Amino acid sequence: MNKSFYGRHVRPMVRSDWTPWRLCPSEEIYHVLEPSGGIELEALEFLKALVLVCKPETILELGSGTGAGTAALASGVKENECGHVYSIDINPESVRSTVSFLANAGLGDYATVLHADSKDMGWTFGLIDLLFVDSGFERADDIKRFYRYLSSRAIIVCHDGADPQYGFARCAEFERVLLPTPTGLLVMQAKRLGIGLL
Repeated sequence: MNKSFYGRHVRPMVRSDWTPWRLCPSEEIYHVLEPSGGIELEALEFLKALVLVCKPETILELGSGTGAGTAALASGVKENECGHVYSIDINPESVRSTVSFLANAGLGDYATVLHADSKDMGWTFGLIDLLFVDSGFERADDIKRFYRYLSSRAIIVCHDGADPQYGFARCAEFERVLLPTPTGLLVMQAKRLGIGLL
């Protein structure tokens, strides 16, 4: 396990203000980036591996946060030598942080960071092969909003998938697998594709 992620220090994931999802083996064996915490380092490595395996051309990230997820996705794109990441965040500070993170990691050419509200923007960047959702409380609505732009092979990954407040139970048109991480990492694919993940 790397003890840094593109120059950011990594610490064990131990928090006193929340309880990990009940199927998570143990939060102490997971890691988060300093100083912000947030998404698990292991989930970031999973995102990069998914990009390496599936070779998506168009990746959309909803909620860039500090830029760690964007960097993981862009790192996979760089190694694949194909594809592009589009990251959307409504918070201007998150956009600045993400742009800076990508520049410092040498990944700026592999991702475009957009300051926008996903509810209001029109999507013009082609069919989405990989959708990573780590945005606000309307995550299920965001997924439904971009449904018509999903390619026939699209995969959706949602951070905090075990948390009912995000409404993922309303995503009945998707096959779902909930991975047992501290917050649950939800992987979905549209049933209309006829393939399913199970």
